[in-house]
Amino acid sequence: MSARRGTVLVDLALAVAVLGLVLAGGLRLAPAWIDAGRQRETDTRVGRVEAALVGAMRRLHALPCPAPAAGARDGQAGPCPLVSSDDTFFMGAVPWQPLGLMPRDGEDGWGHRLIYAVAAPAVAGAWGCAAGTGSEAGGSAARGIPILGSDKTREPAQGAVFVLISTGPTAAGSLGRDGHRLPGTDTLGPSARANRPPDTPATVRDAHAGEALHAAPAPDERGADRFADRLHPLPLALLHATLECAEP
Repeated sequence: MSARRGTVLVDLALAVAVLGLVLAGGLRLAPAWIDAGRQRETDTRVGRVEAALVGAMRRLHALPCPAPAAGARDGQAGPCPLVSSDDTFFMGAVPWQPLGLMPRDGEDGWGHRLIYAVAAPAVAGAWGCAAGTGSEAGGSAARGIPILGSDKTREPAQGAVFVLISTGPTAAGSLGRDGHRLPGTDTLGPSARANRPPDTPATVRDAHAGEALHAAPAPDERGADRFADRLHPLPLALLHATLECAEP
């Protein structure tokens, strides 16, 4: 009888040990699993915003100005500065209200507001089917919003009509849902700072004035391992397809 009881106790001890190992492994994997879920939610919301922006381009051949980066929570598009040339773009938060979206659609999976950059010609309705892709219009913004990768010495490989940015899990310097900027902007590297909009609507110069959005940190950037921004651009090359222009 005692031998059987001893066997049961050994089995229970083994079961508890195995359960402990499983739970310990699960706890180690939990942060990565949660982070992956938030990234999937981010991708879903970015997809909704992108579809709404593409719909606005098709209907109006123009895009809304960004919402103010800080202080405003109603999702309304802010006033863009007067567009005097085609070598500028604007940055702020996603204007979910005029796009017919819900407030949470303007946030990433970590609860921070999605950043929205838009080329000035797109706001002004200057890019239409008759105008082509804008490359023949002259000016540096004919390539759209310049986006740099890790090699800053090269010319931007692509330009974009608009760009949606999630600051990712680090969230340093990002925009909170309550309308305030999260702390950490001063400690960010130059690549991350380039992707942060000003608190009020402002014109940002293009690459010829040294301004571009960054899809990756520079190799020698201090704290580059904390760079977690994800950029979702609509390339200027897809403008005709976006507008559903007829082939010439």
